[in-house]
Amino acid sequence: MKKQSVLLAILTALVATSTHAKPLGDATDLDQPQRPYRSGPLKKFDSNQDGAITRAEAEAVAMQRVDRLFKQLDRNDDQVITREESLAARKRFSEKRGSLRQELPVAP
Repeated sequence: MKKQSVLLAILTALVATSTHAKPLGDATDLDQPQRPYRSGPLKKFDSNQDGAITRAEAEAVAMQRVDRLFKQLDRNDDQVITREESLAARKRFSEKRGSLRQELPVAP
């Protein structure tokens, strides 16, 4: 259930922030062949480029993100994220974010 909620949240955010989103017109739009996502945030979800995103395609992309995050958190690669690893990761991310803020130019 939690996995489904996370996937739904990711897809909702991506669709909402897509700069290529086109509002639906009349019913004739539905008769047009679907085009693959050529650019934008949804392109990576449409792995077979058929113009539609299946649940399997969405889950595959979400799992890639989960795997990447898990590897960043699980420092000793024991497939378990301990509280210490979580706190250390939080500190690393915070420091990284702080250094990025220091590099940003200040508006006049």
